[in-house]
Amino acid sequence: MLLAAGVLVNYIDRINLSVAAPQLQQQFGLGNAQLGLLFSAFFWTYALLQIPSGVLLDRFGVTRIGRIGILLWSAETQVSSIPSESAARTETAPAQAAGQNRDVFKQGLASIAKARALDRERQRQGQQMSRQDFLASLSLAVNLIEITDIDDPGFPKLLQLINRTNQFNTTGKRWTKQECMSAAGTGTRFITFDVEDRFTAYGTVGVVIVCESHIVQLVMSCRVVGMEVEIAALSEILRAIQEGGFGSARASLEETELNLLCRDLYERCGFNGGGDEWIRPVMPLLEKPSHIRITGGLKPCSAATQRLDQPHA
Repeated sequence: MLLAAGVLVNYIDRINLSVAAPQLQQQFGLGNAQLGLLFSAFFWTYALLQIPSGVLLDRFGVTRIGRIGILLWSAETQVSSIPSESAARTETAPAQAAGQNRDVFKQGLASIAKARALDRERQRQGQQMSRQDFLASLSLAVNLIEITDIDDPGFPKLLQLINRTNQFNTTGKRWTKQECMSAAGTGTRFITFDVEDRFTAYGTVGVVIVCESHIVQLVMSCRVVGMEVEIAALSEILRAIQEGGFGSARASLEETELNLLCRDLYERCGFNGGGDEWIRPVMPLLEKPSHIRITGGLKPCSAATQRLDQPHA
């Protein structure tokens, strides 16, 4: 019975992953091949542990090994990493224990209802207006923030965006924390941008990596594709490059299997060239889309920046 229950729970986990597959692909930018690897992960341990498990079962018996296996499995489940949203939900547990669960539940329902109402209003306006009028009605704001320290609260999101974004990723390169620290030590800057409109605060949706006059990489969440926020971010990057005394900017673009959405980005922004390298004079400056307001400023690209591996003062 114990083994049967363990196998049942295991297969329930497997089925849940299949149900959530479309959402996982959209949120983390997974391709079909990557999703297939994720599905097959449930069977890797089966293949690797068949022989040692059989030896242990023959020697110590099914009951003892089954109990130890369930205990280890349960402990591993408890120490799994918890996303910030899940952590926030977990924080409501003390309130529920104190008899406030009804208020928490009501607040959650109110938030869901408000979000749905705003989404319906957005759709209604989008159907009634031209594209430019609709974008102008959103009151879009883009806030650029330079991340200069791995202890910065924005650094984990920066690394997550770089390594999980596929469709709007100009090179497809993945970065480790150590690579970021090393690159920052040679003058590379890591700049994130947040986006919000009058309906939604999207949070951090993009990263631009710049070294002097070289735009090394630009990644952006698909949630804001079509709003032209990437052009607004590039306009500020080019302004910083111009203020740093450079006459032109260079941008890298490497075609991958999935980054079709951003292949024309630099061409749309006035860069010339082709293949892996695109070049643009910084003057005249790239015009910011009129429906977007920029908040936050950037230092000129020639200015020294703090190394990501330096501790806070």
